[in-house]
Amino acid sequence: MPTREREKSHPPPTYDGPVAWIEVSDSVSRRFNFDSSGLLSVNVLDDSRSVVNRMVDSFLSQFFPSGYPYSVSEGYLRYTQFRALQHFSSAALSVLSTQSLLFAAGLRPTPAQATAK
Repeated sequence: MPTREREKSHPPPTYDGPVAWIEVSDSVSRRFNFDSSGLLSVNVLDDSRSVVNRMVDSFLSQFFPSGYPYSVSEGYLRYTQFRALQHFSSAALSVLSTQSLLFAAGLRPTPAQATAK
């Protein structure tokens, strides 16, 4: 019971600091904002990088964790390559097995369907 008394007398700490801030680097300005549910959103305010640099950054942010390559161990890229190969192989195997199953069940394409593009 002492635990319940301690919980009642000490409410959980709250943070009353800012819920939005702006970070500026050499070529990109971003606004970070916490919404009422606690989710973080990021908006790019200004980006003076070239189109190629923006595309590379977009690719990295979609497929790698924040801070890559400094936030992961040295074997992460190799692991990611094998995972991508596994996903591609799995998808190809799924298509081929479904096609074979339908063919075995008697659902063969008609000549018109086979030549349609």
